[in-house]
Amino acid sequence: PTSRIYMRATRSFRRLRSSLARPATVSVAPSGDLHLTWSDGEARSFHPLWLRDNCPATRHGSSRQKLVSAATLPPGLRPAEAAVSADSDELSVLWDPDGHRSVYSASWLRSLAAPDA
Repeated sequence: PTSRIYMRATRSFRRLRSSLARPATVSVAPSGDLHLTWSDGEARSFHPLWLRDNCPATRHGSSRQKLVSAATLPPGLRPAEAAVSADSDELSVLWDPDGHRSVYSASWLRSLAAPDA
């Protein structure tokens, strides 16, 4: 019983710590992958095609259905600019070659990806 209580408390602490962390830095690798690091040191990497395919602006407002297929995205897709907001939970990406701008919830991204090794 004690070990279950400890495990539950540990999970609760991790969720709390994760919810308090804010995106701190973002960088673009030569491969085009975006590397996002949070204020607590956790880091995640995201492939550009996956990010663009999951852009919130290309989903229907109420049903959340995708309105754009990954097959229709431009070839050579890569981030031209990427920035994190110092006072919010947002990652903003400007895409090359078409100039589309995507804004993602950093906590949503963190919840989906495994930590970088």
